[in-house]
Amino acid sequence: MIVKLISFFSPLTYGIYLSHNHLFVRQYIVRKYFLWILKYKSINIVIIEIMCSFGIFLFCGFIDLIRLFIFKFLKIKKIFILLENKITIMTDKVSSINFL
Repeated sequence: MIVKLISFFSPLTYGIYLSHNHLFVRQYIVRKYFLWILKYKSINIVIIEIMCSFGIFLFCGFIDLIRLFIFKFLKIKKIFILLENKITIMTDKVSSINFL
């Protein structure tokens, strides 16, 4: 059960990380809409930051979950596996040719 949970949350967590590090998100959302936190005292900032981080994590996780379902619906993984197999076959043929 633990392996299933880790397998489910691993790609979501990576997607959340990528969305947090996106320049648009950092410049236009985090810096613009979270400056209000600085009005509070230090201990309150810590609590608010944890709550906001958890909320952002859940929101971005939901968005990434939708992305995973779309990829599953479009069978993106199968397409890439097929392409990888074709490329492997082509590179094997090219590498087996004796150019000398």
